[in-house]
Amino acid sequence: MTRNLSPSPDRIRRVCVCVWHGGKILMIRHEGFWTFPGGGVHPGETFEEAATREAWAEAGAWVMVERFLWQQVQPEGQYERCYLATLLEQSPEGREVYWANPRAEPWCSDQQIQLTMEVLGALES
Repeated sequence: MTRNLSPSPDRIRRVCVCVWHGGKILMIRHEGFWTFPGGGVHPGETFEEAATREAWAEAGAWVMVERFLWQQVQPEGQYERCYLATLLEQSPEGREVYWANPRAEPWCSDQQIQLTMEVLGALES
């Protein structure tokens, strides 16, 4: 099966993906900031499909989406969903990436990581 990874101007909604591997979280550099891989959702595409596509397109990370984590309303009124994913394979190509320890500074102060760790902590209890 061939996957369509090309960008499209008609994407709707937003998704991000927390790629968890070996106790660390995959972060990408985007417009000068570190963030989870993510982007727009194509019409007819599920959030999970978009999360998988965006992890590959932005970080060269082939992932398996595990579960929904959280949702936020964006300033423009759209909402963004975040999913937890497991790394299956990583390509050396893509944007600049960093495997962050979510319990160490400065990463533990990152809003996306804080929210993710709160949700994961609640799931464990």
